[in-house]
Amino acid sequence: MSKGKKFRVAIAYEEGFVIEIGAKSKEEAEKKAVKMTGDYAAVSFDNGTITDTVHRDYFTVQADLMEQ
Repeated sequence: MSKGKKFRVAIAYEEGFVIEIGAKSKEEAEKKAVKMTGDYAAVSFDNGTITDTVHRDYFTVQADLMEQ
């Protein structure tokens, strides 16, 4: 990496993932998944780069009952 001037660059990064949730209904499962995402989801870099969240947007895309 070049050792010139230092810049702060904001990146919009979108990623999808699946969470298996125990719930009584589809609506409850979606609500729990959104809360877990807000509480725990984050971007990190293995090289120690410091990140500040400048924007976060998340929503459910689909919820399906898994075989029991």
